[in-house]
Amino acid sequence: MNNKTRKELASIIQKVHEERSKLEDLKDDVESIKDDEENKYENLPEGLQESDMGQTLIEVYEGLEVVVDMMDMIVDDLNEVANSLEEVVSL
Repeated sequence: MNNKTRKELASIIQKVHEERSKLEDLKDDVESIKDDEENKYENLPEGLQESDMGQTLIEVYEGLEVVVDMMDMIVDDLNEVANSLEEVVSL
């Protein structure tokens, strides 16, 4: 591999790290919203927790929980991509 290719790959690695960082920030934002929805549900009187509104809050919370888990997996995958590229560059 020549130096030009190494530099191109180094630039790609940097971009992968930057995108991972952006995704982590977005994940934190989604997590904050998820926690707010959970708090709204927990602060409802027991009777309202069983209402349509309460059930909707639970569904929103659970959906956001799935999204956060998916974002975590993508972050892990981006880390693996960066690590694999770094290994290639070091050859």
